[in-house]
Amino acid sequence: MIVLTNEFRKFCIVGSINTGLNYLLFIILIEMSFGYIIAGISGFCFGATVSFYLNFSYTFNKSNISVEYITKFSITQILCLLLHFLVLLISVEKFILNAYLAQIVGLFITTITNFLIQKKWVFRT
Repeated sequence: MIVLTNEFRKFCIVGSINTGLNYLLFIILIEMSFGYIIAGISGFCFGATVSFYLNFSYTFNKSNISVEYITKFSITQILCLLLHFLVLLISVEKFILNAYLAQIVGLFITTITNFLIQKKWVFRT
C-alpha cells in the first residue's frame, strides 16, 4: 500500500493537473472524430510531458535536468503508455466499456504504476 507521503500528495496534485489535461484532450479529439485509441494515446503523451516538468521540479525537488532523468522518465512513460493502451483496448473491446469510462480506468491504473516507478527508479528519492 502506498503511504501518503508528502511526495505522493504532490504527485497526486501534479497527476490531477496532467490527468485533467489528458482527459480534456481525449474528449476534444473524440469530439473531432478521432478514434478512442488515437485520442487516448495523444492525451497520455500530452499529460506525460506536463508530468515530467512538474514532477521533476515540484514533486521530487530536482534542479538539474539530465539525460538520465529524461531517459528513465521516457522509458517509464512508454511502459505506462503500453499499459494504458492495453487497459483501453481490453476495457472497450472485451468488457464493452464506454471509451470515456475506459479512459478513467486506464488513468487510475497508470497513475499508481507511474508514481511507484518514478519514485523508486526515475527520481530515486
